Amino acid sequence: MIDGAFLHFKGIGKKSRENLFRLGINDWNSAEEYLSKIPFHEVKKNNFLSEIIENKNALSKNDIAFFVNKFHPEDKWRILAHYFDSV
Repeated sequence: MIDGAFLHFKGIGKKSRENLFRLGINDWNSAEEYLSKIPFHEVKKNNFLSEIIENKNALSKNDIAFFVNKFHPEDKWRILAHYFDSV
């Protein structure tokens, strides 16, 4: 759930997110796996990959504050959904 959020990535808006979803890229792992399919220019693609790595690191550390502070309001529900069993 939490790893399906992209709107808080620099340079990713709703249109880019929808394009990713149309390509079958629904989460950070699939984005890494199919990075070559993503029609971003090289700089944007590198920034996108950096964002994935930063977010995966925060998730592995259970850094909830990272997500609370960065997530687009539309995706904040993902935080609760991910940590619901711990609350």
